[in-house]
Amino acid sequence: MLIPPFNQLDPFSLRILEAIPDALMIVNTAGQIVLVNAQALQIFGFDQAEQLLHQPLELLIPETLREQHREHLARYFAAPAVRDMAKQMQVPGWHQAGHEIALEIALSPIALGAEAFAIAIVRDISERLQMLEKLHYFSMHDALTGLYNRAYFEEECDRIAQSRRFPVSMLVLDLDGLKTVNDTQGHAAGDQLLCQMAAVLRQSFRADDMMARLGGDEFVVLLPETDAAALQRYCQRLDTVLLRYNAAEQANLQFSYGGATAVNQVKDLNALYREADAAMYRHKRARKASLSAGL
Repeated sequence: MLIPPFNQLDPFSLRILEAIPDALMIVNTAGQIVLVNAQALQIFGFDQAEQLLHQPLELLIPETLREQHREHLARYFAAPAVRDMAKQMQVPGWHQAGHEIALEIALSPIALGAEAFAIAIVRDISERLQMLEKLHYFSMHDALTGLYNRAYFEEECDRIAQSRRFPVSMLVLDLDGLKTVNDTQGHAAGDQLLCQMAAVLRQSFRADDMMARLGGDEFVVLLPETDAAALQRYCQRLDTVLLRYNAAEQANLQFSYGGATAVNQVKDLNALYREADAAMYRHKRARKASLSAGL
């Protein structure tokens, strides 16, 4: 079913329309859909062209944006022009299953006799955006633990150093026994140990605190607007959470840690990291000495 004057299209032209890989729709100045191909039906979740023909294009727009869409369409027909897809911002569409989809749209005016129309070429870019979001996520996060990675930690250090969020505290942590577990029980067991470490950190710190796995068995927590006294309270909470976690999970997770605080703004946080790292190694040596002494 086609709307005049498009009902005069010959079979070959109709086959071309259906062969176009993108969704295609033609809309009149009243905002009604007068031609639609199969790809457009698929994108928006319709079975038959009759479900869309004669219908307002705003049917395919989220309800909260329909008034804005009507104004946009009126402006377009007042000054019609070719609008390339590459130059358009993504726009939301509405799928009949009841959810939004992300779209790219190219527009082109066409006049048939005294009537004006707009041709819309539409692409669903929802999957592409989801993939970009995943790539963005993994560019900042450790794939195994879900904590931030070294690259993001270094970027955050640079941002914090230029901010007014001082004092800043940092906690460096070193997981015990990872190499031994990897060598004797396999890397799957080692991975489980790393995930347990991440779980303890999440239970010990706030969700918006920057917790990162720097690589191997090394972890770090960056705490803006946290003085030395607050850092000490965090360490006490960390000890408590570790004991509770090992008891609840029947685990034997152990690690060393050390912290440091920068009271005033500094050029970078490398010195703070080195200070916290040195404190961590002092803690590790003290723990080994205590174990050797049987305490």
